[in-house]
Amino acid sequence: MNDPFLQALASGGFQVEEYARLQYPGGVLIEDPEDRENYDYQDLADQTSELLKQENVVIYEAAFYIDDLFIRTDVLVKKGTHIQLIEVKAKSLDPSENYNFVGKSKKIVSSWKPYLFDLAFQTYVTQLCLPTYTITPYLCLVDKTKSATVDGLNQFFRVKKDPNNRTGVN
Repeated sequence: MNDPFLQALASGGFQVEEYARLQYPGGVLIEDPEDRENYDYQDLADQTSELLKQENVVIYEAAFYIDDLFIRTDVLVKKGTHIQLIEVKAKSLDPSENYNFVGKSKKIVSSWKPYLFDLAFQTYVTQLCLPTYTITPYLCLVDKTKSATVDGLNQFFRVKKDPNNRTGVN
């Protein structure tokens, strides 16, 4: 594979997350602390709480902490008392398939369990922290049936790291 964009996508899901953020522009990123040994869950949750005082806000990497439960959400969209939790995954699916998440046996398809359980846990913790809000969870996935109408479209996007070692798409 000689395509740097595709190589970057193959190396991890963070590029898909960066792309997803482009779908929800103007968001505020809750930055990870530089000192990973002194990771302060409460500080990250407090930053999120402060932003949630706004009537409408988009938050990237929102943090919630309650009863020793801690989560980070990829994208949070708040409109009034409604919150969309958007968990971004590099995993792809074909939306026309009948049995993406639940198989013919009516059981959750095992390959999707980690993603669905992760989002369910995020929803649970967020609801504990914000009991008066309506929380709606979403998975943001790559639609493998789509194709670009422009040849070489991926060459218009460059995955780069900034001085803080944060990845972005130009």
